[in-house]
Amino acid sequence: MEYLLECLLGLGLFLYGIKIMSEALKKVVGDKMKMIINKATANPFMGILIGFLLTTLIQSSSGTCALVVSLITAGLLNLNAAIFIILGANIGSPTTSIIIGLDITKYAPIIIFVGAIMVFFISDKRFRRIGRAILGFGLMFYGLECLGNALSGVKDTPFFTGLIQSCDKAPILSLLIGFVLTLAVQSSGATIGVIQKLYALPGSTISFKIVIAFILGANIGTIITGFLASLKGSKAAKRVIVYDVLFNVCNAILFMIILIPFANLATYLENHMFGTHTTKMVSYVAMSIKIVGVLIFVWFTKPAIKLLNKVIKVTEDEALSNPSEKLNNQLVTTSASLALECAKEQIITMNSLVNKMFKKSTSYLLQKNDKYEKDVFSLEDIVDNYNSCLHEYLTKIPSNLNGINSSQEKTFFIDTIKDIERIGDHCTNIIERMKERYDYKLEFTSEAKDRLVNMINSLQEMLDCNTESLETFSISKANRVLEIEPQIDAYEKEYRKEFLKEACDSLISRNDQNVVELLSNLERIGDHLTNIAEHIVEGHFTHK
Repeated sequence: MEYLLECLLGLGLFLYGIKIMSEALKKVVGDKMKMIINKATANPFMGILIGFLLTTLIQSSSGTCALVVSLITAGLLNLNAAIFIILGANIGSPTTSIIIGLDITKYAPIIIFVGAIMVFFISDKRFRRIGRAILGFGLMFYGLECLGNALSGVKDTPFFTGLIQSCDKAPILSLLIGFVLTLAVQSSGATIGVIQKLYALPGSTISFKIVIAFILGANIGTIITGFLASLKGSKAAKRVIVYDVLFNVCNAILFMIILIPFANLATYLENHMFGTHTTKMVSYVAMSIKIVGVLIFVWFTKPAIKLLNKVIKVTEDEALSNPSEKLNNQLVTTSASLALECAKEQIITMNSLVNKMFKKSTSYLLQKNDKYEKDVFSLEDIVDNYNSCLHEYLTKIPSNLNGINSSQEKTFFIDTIKDIERIGDHCTNIIERMKERYDYKLEFTSEAKDRLVNMINSLQEMLDCNTESLETFSISKANRVLEIEPQIDAYEKEYRKEFLKEACDSLISRNDQNVVELLSNLERIGDHLTNIAEHIVEGHFTHK
């Protein structure tokens, strides 16, 4: 019983050390996450490198996986980039075991002391976070020392020796133990740390056959955190997790097939490099398993993506589902720039929806089609929901977080979603005015239709330029919007006079006079596009 309590104490300290070190390092990295993730889309090698470095920094492949899930759900990552980051995270996951392999356990009390001093006696927030990371690092090693002392007391018990013998005869049992233990503690680093200590104990009878199977089980078990994170995520996020599951399961199958020759190779190398039963060799084996798996799987990325896209299909309605699912609330309190980037992606989606509304409403203006009418009103409900969710999300982002002043960006985004939503309202107004015309069976004269087509074409160019200026922060495109706007005003003024003159001359009926309202709605769309363009030109929002 005494050994069991000491074992639980050591494991608890070890897990707590990893947790506070990981959390502190995440905060130290802070808004640099945006730059790191953006670089991940450059090429496959960069994605793998970013995944590796990020996991090494925060000491949690599950944390990296959960971050990737949240970013792909928010639309900040595509599936291709996300998969390469996940592959890199798999290589980075054994770095905890490599750290454990360092012979610095005797310095753990000093490391804990230094970390505690930084946490409690330094006021600078950044240094306090570094202090928490150091404190966690020390606690991890101290907990590991306690765990090793407890395990040394139970390694010679009949139950333990019997279990080792069973695992040696049936390595699949060792794999299951590693899997279940990792599910319980949700940290493959912790479970691999346990087998490292057991393997390195004086007089240990554990073979590399048992160690390798245990590591494979831990690798499969570590995907549970990512799986849980994906349950409420998008289907794109589920694809990433399914890929991670396939990677770890297939990798486990591969190494279970070659288990005996691989174990013999590991034993041979250890005897010639380090001696016998060392923690270092266990960490190198864990790293080798991941590296070999990535080197094999990286060649099957494209067919894997095609398969995942077919198996986990995303319908158009699901792609336009509740935007609140894609607005990551965790980012609000941890990274202002990432939260704003997340909001920007949904604003771009909202803008594309309004562009569809414009095309369908103006098509309805020129030719009656009940489908256009239905589609516009369906899109209006979605746009209104985007407006509400985005406004609520943006107001929650602090104006100053981690030294990032977000007030200008917030103001720009809030103004922008208001303008985009109002464009959608004018599109529905066009539908309603045209319904009246169609009810009265009124038709435009050829001259009137030409005038409207002129305005629509100019507005379409404004919409296209506005879309590009929002997506790429193009000042030239925003300026083009501002150049076209006076032309829209001139059209509206000239055409309104023409329509009123025709009405006075009795060339058109009184019921046909709602054309003036159509012109007004088209002109107001131009005004809202101008508002957005002016903000971009004035520098209220700049690319970072």
